[in-house]
Amino acid sequence: MREGMQVTVSQTPLLGVVRRISAPPTTLGEYPIFKASGGNIYGSFSPLLGVLLVVATLGLLPGRSPEMRVNTAVVGFLLAVVALVVLIWF
Repeated sequence: MREGMQVTVSQTPLLGVVRRISAPPTTLGEYPIFKASGGNIYGSFSPLLGVLLVVATLGLLPGRSPEMRVNTAVVGFLLAVVALVVLIWF
């Protein structure tokens, strides 16, 4: 890269962590792209949010016993804490 070249920085939507940096084409016609170490943590943990949605839905369905409602509430809370920690930490 040369002085005065404009770079594009891709950040995560929640905390603004840099995921990717790209620059205009070089003289060889290649696009230099620099990825942050670790890649995309949100894509890796997206099934966690799906599991959280399924657990919450099971707890809200009518005809469930009070014990199952409490169990799904506890599991849903723990999954929400884990998801929040993953989003903030990474």
